[in-house]
Amino acid sequence: LLGGIGWGFGYIAPISGLLAWFPDKRGLVQGLGMTSFGLGSLAAPVAAQKLIESYYKAPERLSIEMADLITKEGRRFAEVAGELKEVVVATRADTTHDIIEGGIYLVGSGDSGVAMTFATLGICYGGLL
Repeated sequence: LLGGIGWGFGYIAPISGLLAWFPDKRGLVQGLGMTSFGLGSLAAPVAAQKLIESYYKAPERLSIEMADLITKEGRRFAEVAGELKEVVVATRADTTHDIIEGGIYLVGSGDSGVAMTFATLGICYGGLL
């Protein structure tokens, strides 16, 4: 469904508009449209990766010495400043980023940057239309 919506906005709508403007140059318009669509698929991953890196925020890591872990109903908690906070215990093998090492991390304290990347790309694309 989302792929069809993307095709509708990203390819079909601009091509139909261009065909209305240049009815006598249908082949040229469709060729240029396909070229720009293809070049966009080359540029978008590079832009997305740069945006993800800029929006990424590492989660807050707790020191192992100060973390007193408690398990309730299958969830792990640590007492931080007299308050129970949910945590995740990760080993080096569990992490996907080179800058994160194994340890105890507060849940919800980091951001992958993906949501803001999609929002930024959507706003940029909407501005181009």
